[in-house]
Amino acid sequence: MPDLLKVGHSFDHAKKIVFKNDLNAVRQCDVLFIVLDGRSIDEGAAFELGVAYSLGKPCIGFQTDFRRLSSFGNNPMIDGALDTTFTALHEVTSWAKEYNFLQRQPQRGHSS
Repeated sequence: MPDLLKVGHSFDHAKKIVFKNDLNAVRQCDVLFIVLDGRSIDEGAAFELGVAYSLGKPCIGFQTDFRRLSSFGNNPMIDGALDTTFTALHEVTSWAKEYNFLQRQPQRGHSS
């Protein structure tokens, strides 16, 4: 957003551009990969996860930091949207080597 402000966009217009670009990126992605580290999950990343899940995209989490605001772990709305969560980088690299990005996994069925 700083780049948009630097070239003269108003703050409100820059926010709209970022929102539109982020939604388009989620629509076009093959897989959503979300980093879950920190005491709470980034609000924008959580929103993107919800959009990706509603579009039937595979959603993969990566969490190496288990600090959480709640004593029971991640919010169930986050964990429920994830197909899997990796806790080590070697797990991610193994998965990425095996995952066929050209032939996507079947999408989850969602009821209307």
